[in-house]
Amino acid sequence: DSLHLHSKTENDAGGIRLFILAVKPEAFVPVASRLQRAGLFSRGDQRHRLLFEKPFGDSRVSAEVIQASLTALADEAQIFRIDHYLGKEMIRNVLAIRFANRIFSESWHGRAIDRVEIVSLETAGVEERLDYYDRAGAINDMVQSHLLQMLALVAMAPPDSFEAEAIRLQKLDVLAKVSLEPGRPPVLGQYRGYGPARPSATETYVEAALRVDGGQWPGTVFLLKTGKRLGEKRTEIRLHFRPNPLCVSCSEAVLAPANELSIEVFPREGIQFRFNSKVPGYAYRLEPVLAEYCHSCSVVGNRPEAYVKLLKDALAADKTLFTSFSELLAQWRIADLIRAAAPAAGPVIYEPGVMHVAGGGAA
Repeated sequence: DSLHLHSKTENDAGGIRLFILAVKPEAFVPVASRLQRAGLFSRGDQRHRLLFEKPFGDSRVSAEVIQASLTALADEAQIFRIDHYLGKEMIRNVLAIRFANRIFSESWHGRAIDRVEIVSLETAGVEERLDYYDRAGAINDMVQSHLLQMLALVAMAPPDSFEAEAIRLQKLDVLAKVSLEPGRPPVLGQYRGYGPARPSATETYVEAALRVDGGQWPGTVFLLKTGKRLGEKRTEIRLHFRPNPLCVSCSEAVLAPANELSIEVFPREGIQFRFNSKVPGYAYRLEPVLAEYCHSCSVVGNRPEAYVKLLKDALAADKTLFTSFSELLAQWRIADLIRAAAPAAGPVIYEPGVMHVAGGGAA
């Protein structure tokens, strides 16, 4: 208990203390308060840090209530909100791919990119997480956190620097501009055999079409898709470029398929870029070919686990890969929009193992 822990740490008063609260959101404040009363955590002591697992609340309103209570116990600089996807190698690679490669940085905008698919699909069900999941659902569990942070990294404008605050400001700016794509209501689903004995309207599948208003993304659709008990386990960001209007070698007989860039997060970590090349032979025809890089193949046994990276950063007080409260509120706003726009009839029932859910599209 906390008294026993205090006795273990009282001789290490000068050390850094990380407290990881992997508990329900309603327990955040009571646990933090107990740590403070036991003398383990002190507000304003920057060596003492609280790490909170998602979800931080279950709506924008509840997040604000939790934050108001926490700020009576801790400074914002002592609060680290974990999104473990931000510690994954290929999520961390997004900004490098964007800004360290001119071939991509100069075409990373809505005039060149038709749509962006951000997907995280699972073959497993909710299993032992049923109690948590039935209260959260796929919107709170995946969209509000992981997928919207991935969207922010893809859509943000170039930051002034790679400091945490500069990146945070650009992510916050783009999240504030996200709205629902008109005419494309969200699709919610629930796999047949989902756990509770009582009827439940909890979604295990979400597909939402979003847009980023103003700025550099005119006409680009951002499709977010996540679900459980589907036909494959895959996490990726896929950019579909628009056809090249300057293709002087194209004609009705010679078509140039649109380019695609895939940033693969799971099961393989890597990059695939689909471009066009001439078909071998005498005739002039084009075909899509694939250039690929396997990140996980190149660094076998030398890749830091996401949580290890985040804990290392928390020890260094580096908040670059942690979610700020302002970002969190912006993400809850979008999640609440998706929930409010979902069909009143509730989630459609889908069979375990399907690749697509009725009403949704391929990704």
